[in-house]
Amino acid sequence: MSFSAFLAKRFRLSHPSGARAFLFSLLLVLTLIPLPARAQEEAPLLTLFPPETSAYPTITFLLDAFTPQGDYLKNLNPAQVNLLEDGKGITPDQVETLQPVLHLAVAINAGPALATRDGFGLSRYDKLTAVLDNWAQARPSQEQDSLTLAWNGGIVASRLTPLNW
Repeated sequence: MSFSAFLAKRFRLSHPSGARAFLFSLLLVLTLIPLPARAQEEAPLLTLFPPETSAYPTITFLLDAFTPQGDYLKNLNPAQVNLLEDGKGITPDQVETLQPVLHLAVAINAGPALATRDGFGLSRYDKLTAVLDNWAQARPSQEQDSLTLAWNGGIVASRLTPLNW
């Protein structure tokens, strides 16, 4: 029994040429299914912002550089960055990491639900303050970050520095 005759019986096709058409369609569909690309190393995700040319001939670029997992690329050195100008590769004179300032505002709805306690007797308010306190203590004290805390009655604290958190 030929393969096309087998397909005709198996899939109840009325004519063996229908089996060939089915096989052709199946092969066509299989070739259209995208397969994941398997690169040896995934490329970082880069966003280059427009250059700052006011200090020409020095030109400054801002670059957001992330790993494929979404983490910041840290400690880049000039040898790891290659720029193209008129088709020629140029190594920058300097690569500097900038840490943006964080301005965090936390607003708390101090309703009855915040007083709800769990099986250990901890209220939602207790858990919230513990998380905020742990986060604030983990921040470097020399950063210029700021925290503003507000609740239903208004602003409790405004623009606290990490030392004051």
